[in-house]
Amino acid sequence: MSFLTNWLGQVPYLTAILGILQVGCIIHAITQRREFFWIWVILFLPGLGAAIYFFVEVLPTLRRRRFSLEPVRERLQGEEARIRTKTERLADTDTFQNREALAAELTRAGRLTDAEATLQPLLTGIYREDPTLLTTLAELKFRQGALAEARAYLEQVDAMRSPTLGTRVKLLLAEVHSGLGDIAAAERAYQDSLRGAITEEPRVKYAAFLIAQGRSGEAQPLLTQMEKTQRQATSTYRRQEQEWFKMAGELRRTLR
Repeated sequence: MSFLTNWLGQVPYLTAILGILQVGCIIHAITQRREFFWIWVILFLPGLGAAIYFFVEVLPTLRRRRFSLEPVRERLQGEEARIRTKTERLADTDTFQNREALAAELTRAGRLTDAEATLQPLLTGIYREDPTLLTTLAELKFRQGALAEARAYLEQVDAMRSPTLGTRVKLLLAEVHSGLGDIAAAERAYQDSLRGAITEEPRVKYAAFLIAQGRSGEAQPLLTQMEKTQRQATSTYRRQEQEWFKMAGELRRTLR
């Protein structure tokens, strides 16, 4: 230890660097809630303790977070190539995530039946009550015109009261009820979707529903509020919600 101290004393800039490293490792150990003994190791083994801590605790984390070019490569692939890649990945490792990824790619390609078939096996396993799975299957059924089946999936999710899927589920349920001719149930679902929504989608879709029911007077305040929100919103929010702001503008023009 005395040898290390004498050596460091003859290289002052290295002492400063190791001091910074030591402080950084202590801060990391405290903020990341590492075992308390690491602080003693770092303090009582100057330089060496910090190096040990870095290689044992910090470096593995950096490796797990390393940048991957895989998403970039996939975006550069054609549609069929992406589907083929995800199909091969699923054949190699059958997981919820791989099935979900392949189903999403098939959906983007308009192959709704294949997407549904990819997800169906999950209904017999531990994910059979997963709200994301049930909502995705409901959306696929809805887009295929199987409204009653879509409603059955959505009612299962609704019963679970999934907070993360609340708005998405209520909106889709409203559209399904409307398609089945249950106007009262559709209106209740639209109104429910407005509660706690962090997007403009429920508001504009409810306005469209009211206009379709011949209730333009009730739709007007919703569209006026959206126009005001658009004017006052940040550029980021306007970009995020541009689809719904555009739809609201088109609806306002139909009411003039």
